[in-house]
Amino acid sequence: MTTTSANKKALKDAKKNKQSAPKKDAKKASKTTGKKDSLTRKALLMKAQFITDSSGKKVAVVLPVKAFEKVMEDLEELDDIRLFDRAKRSAAKGVPMKDAFSQVEARRGKKA
Repeated sequence: MTTTSANKKALKDAKKNKQSAPKKDAKKASKTTGKKDSLTRKALLMKAQFITDSSGKKVAVVLPVKAFEKVMEDLEELDDIRLFDRAKRSAAKGVPMKDAFSQVEARRGKKA
């Protein structure tokens, strides 16, 4: 993988845009979502750096650690939502909470 001159220019432009971007907009976005560390799609893309092959095709993305952690948290939350939705649609009968806790505690006792 190589970084082309076009990609270098794009990275330079992205850095320039990042420096000139007002921080007030990021604060506004976090207020509207109610999340302090909220990264909008646009903000995430501004922080992303793309690595291209010799023909200019994007082959990898470099993200700051905080942005990567946010993406991973969002994916985990999305996975939880999908599992919950699948469980709600399922015809399987649920287990009462008291019984579920008893089963978990019994399994923990066997592992110890």
